[in-house]
Amino acid sequence: MRSEPMRIALGLLAAAGVSAACVSATLSSQYALGLFDWLGKTLIGAGAFLVFSLPAAFLLGLPSFFLLRALGLLRWWTGTVAGVCAGAVVFLVFSYPGSPSFKGLSMFCAMGAVSGFVFWVIWRPSQIEVR
Repeated sequence: MRSEPMRIALGLLAAAGVSAACVSATLSSQYALGLFDWLGKTLIGAGAFLVFSLPAAFLLGLPSFFLLRALGLLRWWTGTVAGVCAGAVVFLVFSYPGSPSFKGLSMFCAMGAVSGFVFWVIWRPSQIEVR
């Protein structure tokens, strides 16, 4: 069983990786010529988008985690809702100078929801006793 700080760190990395992969897969699907081309562009793009998703995970996800844990409200669905809120904040930050679109907001909220759920799955304490 991993310690809680290790589960938190792995959860944040996985949440950031999931959102980076979602953005990369969405963008590369517009330019890919085939399955292997799409996969290659998605993997390369995910690495590039980690530059943006890691700070968002640490600046928005970590405080959300500590707040929900302090309040005793850390469940799968609260992690997902916190991810939706974080996705909305990130979208508003990136679309600030221009006019925000509902399509962009819904995409970022969906990525946030998946990221919050992935974080919870990795963080949650094991329910199985090891003897």
